[in-house]
Amino acid sequence: MKNKGTVYIVGSGLGRISDLTLRAYQLLKTADIVFYDRLVNDNLLQLTKEHCELVYVGKKPYASSHTQEDIESQLLAAAQKHQVILRLKSGDPFVFGRGGEEGMTLKDAGVTFEIIPGISSVINGPTYGGIPVTYREYSRSFHVYTAQSKDGETDFDWHSIVQFGGTHIFLMGLRALSNIVRQLQIAGMPETTPIALVQWASRPNQRTVIGELRTIEEKVRKAQLTSPVVIVVGDVVDFSESLNTFERLPWFGQRVGFPTEARIEQMIAFESMGAELVLYPRGTKRIQKESENISWVFIPSIESMHSAERFFSREIGLKFGTVSDQVRESIDITQSKFWIGEVHHEDRNYISQFWNEL
Repeated sequence: MKNKGTVYIVGSGLGRISDLTLRAYQLLKTADIVFYDRLVNDNLLQLTKEHCELVYVGKKPYASSHTQEDIESQLLAAAQKHQVILRLKSGDPFVFGRGGEEGMTLKDAGVTFEIIPGISSVINGPTYGGIPVTYREYSRSFHVYTAQSKDGETDFDWHSIVQFGGTHIFLMGLRALSNIVRQLQIAGMPETTPIALVQWASRPNQRTVIGELRTIEEKVRKAQLTSPVVIVVGDVVDFSESLNTFERLPWFGQRVGFPTEARIEQMIAFESMGAELVLYPRGTKRIQKESENISWVFIPSIESMHSAERFFSREIGLKFGTVSDQVRESIDITQSKFWIGEVHHEDRNYISQFWNEL
């Protein structure tokens, strides 16, 4: 098959811009078309160029969705029309991401392709929950399982899992939690073994629920967790309370409207304080859907001020912030609150103190 372009199978981590590899960021900025999965953060799509085509090919567990064959057919067709084709996946494409299958299909068809690694939820999920998957004297190994399979069964050798020791990580396992807990105990794992579930790791709705095998189901029911979750079993779970720094960041849980033309350093500065960015102006549907959950709108320039005026209504009580004296002088500050000063990582303490005063 003679193809026009190259297909890049790209891992995007858990969705924060600051967790992207530089290569993934570069490809997002230059892609002609992006095929993206259900768990890919919308923000990453807003980083693409103006006329980039965005194609949703997500799969929802236990529901009808795009077939793998259909996705691969679309990739093959796109390779005949476009120069830079992105297959954007959450996490890493080779860790339960079917990136290997897609790569083999492209290879067999003679299509040029490249694999770009991402940080897998296997590592990122526990880390955002403050759980080290290895820790000297506690766990010298970790083992990863998917709670979903092609036939819908989780037919593990549970006795071997228990004998392995170390840390055990189950992905896509919320619905299978009861079976996982039961089978581990039947196989001989003590009922007091620590276990944690990290929901939507790295996002503003992240929640970490910790218990023991004997108590975790009731705790999860009370917490009303939703997918996706990462399940971690082992003694290292006990470190979460001390090492979970993400959920203690000053802006954790806050959504901040942010213009797509802002500098990447400014975006990372806000993410480093725990904020989730909601990029505008291209994210119009998301803005409309989540505007009531946005705490601040960041306006670095006159151009982005005009975009903000189109996409945000003052009726929902938003606060506006800027680093530009020109912007500050152009807006009725009696209706908004501002901070002034360059937004760098070093200014996080200053900005967070100002935030807490509002």
